[in-house]
Amino acid sequence: RQRPLSTGVEVYMPRSAVSPARSRSPAAGKSPARSKSPARSKSPARPATPAKSEKKADGEKKADEPAAADSVEPSGAKAAAKTTSAAGKSPKAEKPLKPAAPKPAKSANIVFVLSALAVLVALAWVVLVPAGGKAKKPKAIKAPFASEKAFDGQTVRAKGFQGSHVISFTDKSCPHCVEATEALDGLEAKLKAQATKLAGKLKVAQVDCSKHADLCTKFGVAGDSEDASGYPTLLWFRAGELQGAYDGERTTQGLEEWAITKEAEGALTQ
Repeated sequence: RQRPLSTGVEVYMPRSAVSPARSRSPAAGKSPARSKSPARSKSPARPATPAKSEKKADGEKKADEPAAADSVEPSGAKAAAKTTSAAGKSPKAEKPLKPAAPKPAKSANIVFVLSALAVLVALAWVVLVPAGGKAKKPKAIKAPFASEKAFDGQTVRAKGFQGSHVISFTDKSCPHCVEATEALDGLEAKLKAQATKLAGKLKVAQVDCSKHADLCTKFGVAGDSEDASGYPTLLWFRAGELQGAYDGERTTQGLEEWAITKEAEGALTQ
């Protein structure tokens, strides 16, 4: 059925689309509630046939097996080479583990050595270094030097000493005087240490003629006189009086033996 529109366009409307006018009830003016149809019962699910399910499972297994084989096993020549090498090699025998040798206690040995060295250094310091803090070198014992004050004319001022003096007259420029000086120094060291029985009976000294030329000339050692004995000259004095020249060896042992001989003769002391 066609209905004309105000626009002048004709629209076709099927009959089914146009519902007939509903009749209203006289009381409420509303249509009565429609009764619901009973719920349709669903048909039970059909069970799958076992044949199809088994075929599907077998097909999935077969499809998975080649993929797993490709991923695990090497293909072609590589697989054959690996198989051959694996078959040719024999399993290695495991070596028994050796127990680790105990390491020596190096730290304990080092500590012991260092402590021993420290003790030795401390002992050396105590022995060699005095209270002043500086190590003293042992002084070389030398025969004392005599000047004009030690003499009264040609007499030695003995100050009550009744023993003998051996005095060497030397000069620094004389090379032969070194031997005589060393002999006197050695005998002086023995006399001070009382290492000889001549201690208290014999004294030694020396005169430097380069400083005391007049004294050396007085005793006839130096000067213009033809009788000058020259350097070195050793003179022997007993109880301060001049007895003569020393005529023994110019060594410490020679001086000591000469003095012992004089003592045996009773000539060393007065």
